Amino acid sequence: MKIRKIFAAILAVIMVFGASVSVYARSFTRDDYPTQWTFADGRTIETFFDEQGNFVGRQDNGVIIRLVRANVIGMPNSFNGGLVTEAAIRNGRVENPSTVSTIPPTPISGLFTDTELLAMIEEAPSREDTRSATTIPNRRLTDNELNAWIAEYHALGGMNAFELEVAMLINEVRVQYGLRPLAISPELSIAARFHSQEMDDLSFFAHTSPNTGTVAQRSAMFGETAASEIIAGGTPAGAVERWLNSPGHRNAMLHPDRTYFGIGGVGDGPAVVKLK
Repeated sequence: MKIRKIFAAILAVIMVFGASVSVYARSFTRDDYPTQWTFADGRTIETFFDEQGNFVGRQDNGVIIRLVRANVIGMPNSFNGGLVTEAAIRNGRVENPSTVSTIPPTPISGLFTDTELLAMIEEAPSREDTRSATTIPNRRLTDNELNAWIAEYHALGGMNAFELEVAMLINEVRVQYGLRPLAISPELSIAARFHSQEMDDLSFFAHTSPNTGTVAQRSAMFGETAASEIIAGGTPAGAVERWLNSPGHRNAMLHPDRTYFGIGGVGDGPAVVKLK
């Protein structure tokens, strides 16, 4: 039977351990990708949606192939968020890594104006749509599990609208107090998102986690350092207001020596801000 859409509305994350390659696939929207992709073996294909709504590619020889989005773990110079042919996936494995496209994701990084952030918020996915389908267990993740979670973070679109709004509001407050705005660190944002989800999944609210440890340990897991971390539930505006009304959180948010931050907030988890 011909499948109308691949993994429509359902996120499938297939974990494969050892030397295998993990694959993540989901359905597409028409604005997801440019119309031309180059694969690792040098092929360039034209991509489009067919009449049945399948995301497909036309090869140089005219043959149409169905495509899914993939994350590749365990490959040299691996990347996240590329494309792979549906036929290349066998039992959750990409049998031929050359079938994976070579276009990496572009994580949000750096300093942005309010105008830029507002435009990004309009285009960003929601906090509900960026929640990982993988429930975080009450234990420390293996390297393969953590890598797969990070790959999924990128594939789901990176920072969501909630997180970007928190970033914008914090910088607005800092500027009001004569302080420099903070630049977004992708690594700190990924660490913050993970902590938001693990608090939601494991039903706790604290800076120390049974999975990622202390603030410093959690930051190191994702390749960064953080001088402080603040957490709060509610809306972006509500969270920022609570931080302003709490002396310790206020000092962390308005510390004059901070230059970078990362923001996480996904599903029903609280807002998490890591600062350095």
